[in-house]
Amino acid sequence: MSRNWKSGVSKFMISGFILIIVFSFMFTTQQYSGSVAGDSVANVDGRDVKIKEYQGALEQQINFYTQIYGGKRLTAKQIKQFGIKQFVLDNLVQKKVLLNLADKIGITIGEKEVKQTIKDQEYFKTEGKFDVNRYRQLLRANAYTPGSYEKLMIEEGQAAKMNDLLRSFTYSDDFIKNHSRVNLDTIKAHTVKIDKDKLIELVAITNQKVDDFAKEEKNQAIIKAIYNQRSKLYKKYGEVKASHILVKTGNTKSENQAKAEIEAIRKTLTTKNFATIANQKTEDPSGKGKGGKLGWFKKGVMDKNFEKVAFGTAKGKISAPVKSQFGYHLIFVQDKKEEVITPLEKVKKEVVKFHLQKSDLEAQKAMNDKVEKEVIDLLKNNDMKNLTKLEKKYGLTIQKDIEINQLSVNAGNLKFNNEALITKFFEKGAKFVAVSESDASFIKVLYPFEKTSSENLEKKITDDFKNKKSQLDGQFSNVLRKQIVDYVKENSSIVTNPKLL
Repeated sequence: MSRNWKSGVSKFMISGFILIIVFSFMFTTQQYSGSVAGDSVANVDGRDVKIKEYQGALEQQINFYTQIYGGKRLTAKQIKQFGIKQFVLDNLVQKKVLLNLADKIGITIGEKEVKQTIKDQEYFKTEGKFDVNRYRQLLRANAYTPGSYEKLMIEEGQAAKMNDLLRSFTYSDDFIKNHSRVNLDTIKAHTVKIDKDKLIELVAITNQKVDDFAKEEKNQAIIKAIYNQRSKLYKKYGEVKASHILVKTGNTKSENQAKAEIEAIRKTLTTKNFATIANQKTEDPSGKGKGGKLGWFKKGVMDKNFEKVAFGTAKGKISAPVKSQFGYHLIFVQDKKEEVITPLEKVKKEVVKFHLQKSDLEAQKAMNDKVEKEVIDLLKNNDMKNLTKLEKKYGLTIQKDIEINQLSVNAGNLKFNNEALITKFFEKGAKFVAVSESDASFIKVLYPFEKTSSENLEKKITDDFKNKKSQLDGQFSNVLRKQIVDYVKENSSIVTNPKLL
C-alpha cells in the first residue's frame, strides 16, 4: 500500500474541482484591459475596488494596529513601514477575485434575499422592527444610496456563499476512518542500531604495531591525512550563550511590518532590560517568560543568518536586527567559548591505531559478525535485559516499544530503506527482520512482538475520527481555497492605481 495515498486522494479531489474552474475560465473569461476608474484604487477583470471601500478597510487595519500599540494611533511613517496600505489592497483584490469566480460559477443573491438581509440588520431597527426612515438616514450619513448599499450586500452575500462552498468540500467520513484504521493499526517493535564505525574501534591492535607504523617516515603523509579526515574528533567547537527576541513574519504580518517592529524594539533595549522586554515582545513561545533564553549552542544548530550574527557579536553586546527564516531577531550574546584544536602530535598514536583497525578488513568482519549474532540471538529471545548490557560495550542504540504502522517511514530514529518491509510485518506476521543500510554504516534489527487487537483498534479509530474530522476538513478547505484563488489570480487582469494609495 502506498504511503502517499492520503495526499494522492486530496490532490485528486482538489485538482478535480480546479478543473471545473479551468473550464469555466476557458469558455467565459474575457480578459479586461484598461485603466482604473477615477474613484477606484484597483480593477479586477472589470470589477472595481472603490476608494471608499479601500479607505474603510484601511481604517479597520489601522485601528487593529492602534489597539496592539496600546491605543496610540499609527503615524504616516509607521503605516508605510508596516506596509499596511499594500496589505489592505491585496486583501481587497483577493476578495474581488472570489466575487468574479462566484459570478462565473453561478453563485447569485436574489432580490428577496438581499432585502431580507437588510431588514434583519439590527442597526436599521427601531424597537425590534425595520425602520425605513432610520435605514435611509444611516445610508445618507455614510454616503450610501439604497442602490449602492444593496450592491454591497449582494457582494457580501456572494462572498459568504463562495466561502461556504469551499468549506463544503471535505474529506468523507469513510476516508478519514480508513486513514485512521491504517494509521492506528500498529505493531510494536524493539530496534537496535549497530554503528559499524564504532565496532572498528574495538578491533584489537597491539601497541607494538602502532609504534612501528608511527616511526616509518613513509607513513607520515597517511597519518596526517587520517588526522585531517577525523579532525572533528580533535576539535572542541566554539559555543555561544545567548538570548533573543523574535518578531515573526507570516500571514498576519508583512516583511516591512516585522522589520519596523524589531527596529522599534531595538531602540529601547539595554543589556539590563533585555530579559524584561523579551518576555513582553518575543514571539518565540519557548522564550516567553524566560527572557528569550536560548542557552549554549554550537555552529550548525541555528539558522545560518542567525548563527553568523550570534558568533560575530561580541560578548556582552546586543546585535542589530537579523533576518532568519522565522522573522527578525535581536540577539544578546551573554558568553562565549572559543574553539580549541588538539594538535596531531598529541593524538598521533590514536590516529595510527584507528588506521590499522580500519585496514584490517578480516578482523572487522569477524567483529561485525560476532556483534550481529549476539544482538540477533537476544532479540529472538526477547532478552532485553542482556541486550541492554551490550549497549555501552558495543555503542548500540536501542529503542524499546516503538509503534509502527503501514504508513511508517521510520521506526523511532531509524529510517526504512525498503517500503515493502512494513507490509511484510502485517501480511506475513514476520517475527524478525534484519536490514542492511546501503551505505553499510549500520544495520537495523526489528523484532515485532505485539499487534493492536481488533477491539482496541475500533475504539481508537472512533476516538481518532472525532479528533481529526474538523481538523482535516479545515486543512483541506484551506488548501483548496488557496489553490483556487492562486489559479484565478494568475488568469485575471488586475490593474491598480498606486498614486491613490
